[in-house]
Amino acid sequence: MLNILRPIEILKEIEKERNDKFYIAGSGIREYLIADKIKRIRILTSFEALDIASEFMNRCEGYTMIEKEDGSIEIFSDRFVSLIFSKICPQRIISQLSKKIYTVDAVAMTLDDFIDFKPEKLINPHGGLEDINNRILRIVDGENLRQNPIGYLRGIRLMAEHELDIDPDTEIFMKEHVHWLEGIRGYEYTKELFRILDQKESSYYINLMDRHIGMLQYIFPEIEPMKNVGECKYHVVDSFTHSVYTLKVLEGVVNANGFFEDHLRTAYEEHTSKCMNSNIKRLSLIKLGAFFHDIGKPAAKFNDDKGRTRFQGHEIVGAEMLMEIGKRLGLSEEDTVTLSRYSALHMFPLVIYKNNDVSGDTLFNMFSQTEDETLDVLLIGYADIVATRKLLNPDEEMGNFKVHVEYIANNYITRYLPLKEMDKIITFEEIKKLVGEHEAMPAYEALRKSIYMGRVPLKRDKIDKFLSNISWR
Repeated sequence: MLNILRPIEILKEIEKERNDKFYIAGSGIREYLIADKIKRIRILTSFEALDIASEFMNRCEGYTMIEKEDGSIEIFSDRFVSLIFSKICPQRIISQLSKKIYTVDAVAMTLDDFIDFKPEKLINPHGGLEDINNRILRIVDGENLRQNPIGYLRGIRLMAEHELDIDPDTEIFMKEHVHWLEGIRGYEYTKELFRILDQKESSYYINLMDRHIGMLQYIFPEIEPMKNVGECKYHVVDSFTHSVYTLKVLEGVVNANGFFEDHLRTAYEEHTSKCMNSNIKRLSLIKLGAFFHDIGKPAAKFNDDKGRTRFQGHEIVGAEMLMEIGKRLGLSEEDTVTLSRYSALHMFPLVIYKNNDVSGDTLFNMFSQTEDETLDVLLIGYADIVATRKLLNPDEEMGNFKVHVEYIANNYITRYLPLKEMDKIITFEEIKKLVGEHEAMPAYEALRKSIYMGRVPLKRDKIDKFLSNISWR
């Protein structure tokens, strides 16, 4: 809890100077009781939220501020706990808590009581403490959910973050009124969706959202047709069921200790932990890509001249659909393209495996197309094949395909990634001067391939010699 000590000290100073009484509500209490680390604390104050947040930032460096749609102010830091400031009337705090959707949020205590953490001092009008201790998600008042249907996703996210079970009456109520999600706009639920995908077993909660409550049809109407197609020579279940299982397999790989060799695991951890332009984790975008890798199958379905069901080109159709979904979610243009490429490229590992061709030419051609998404595509491709084969034959050994994927990943990391250093040794402009403008691009590509194949070392004198020799043409 070291990350909250300094912020709490500053809050105490401001509280005393303002002659106010600050309350901590919801997440800070919940995370204190059941999480390994407090990530955010909601502060309730009688002053304007922006005023107190600004005062806090004047005293504690390293925070960034954003204004939320509900008027609250969130400040966050890499070093300390995030803080959310909201204005309330202290005399009406119980009324304020009654507006919460879930009981686990409808709890509060003064700053002093939180510091010493005295449960008997908790303001707990709806049994939130008991539900936190029992790990139960329960609605305070259904009307609160109707007024803020994003609470559907928030509830699933709370379950995923804290391993909560849903109260049976709450589950029935949410299912009966799931139509409240109709008309929900993508950018409204994007943050909660990716916080669900951030969790280790998001596949379970994605399935729960659909099978138990019926939420996904309002969030992603594109998935409904997937439930009616997909069964063919290679698939014994519909595309939607296969996609959820693919996500589950992928999470199993990511969560497993020792699945990959140490250097591969390190490379994957570094790659997937990066933050994307849309302020989401790369791994969470990969998970969404795995879930949507077959989204194009309904539109691509046809029967061949032998009457067999085929889905040729589904990866291209899916890529186009994911461009629209990425825009709807409010993702950056770059992240939208990345999501789209997961569908467009996910067949690469399987095609190469079927052709039994991992030659240098083949892998260089793949890497030239998959580029920065190579490790992502290998992960999705592996999960896709395992999810397919294990349903056809649960006892089938998938070791050969695992070795296949690892071999490709090793070649990418050890032979292709170093090509990024080439531009530090010789620029494209320098190549143009050496071979002429019209020959520059063919020379550039020939040089990259020759370095990948090990024929040319990454040294300037060797590169100059290669470019001066007409044999590269």
